Amino acid sequence: MKWAVLLAGGSGTRFWPLSTPDHPKQLLPLTGSASSAEEAVERLTGLIPRERILVVAGAGLAPKLQARLQPTRLEVLDESAAHAGHSGANAEGYGSHFRIRIASPLFTGQSRVARHRLVYDALQNFIDQGLHALAIEIIESP
Repeated sequence: MKWAVLLAGGSGTRFWPLSTPDHPKQLLPLTGSASSAEEAVERLTGLIPRERILVVAGAGLAPKLQARLQPTRLEVLDESAAHAGHSGANAEGYGSHFRIRIASPLFTGQSRVARHRLVYDALQNFIDQGLHALAIEIIESP
């Protein structure tokens, strides 16, 4: 089973002022109209199923979740590139569609809806800024 992981983050200084911490060089259209991350996904298409192409970014979400929910396990995956051209996707190909996998002692005894509400509450400022889709996977703590 093959996976591809594209790293789309950084300090945003390599191509400053074009790149910034929130918009690193991997998300810039350097050789055409598509970003280098989008070009990488396109090159992988046919070799690896799109659902197995992960873009690692969105570091701003993890600290909010860490602070509010004290997770014992946390994965934040930006799946925006797989939704390019869909409703709610932005032109940059990142930052609109996320998957959160999380385990937290705060979930103990809570219903599924209450657990999801805790995650939504922790990320409310991102939702207010245009986060379009958030898939939440609750991992049961051992």
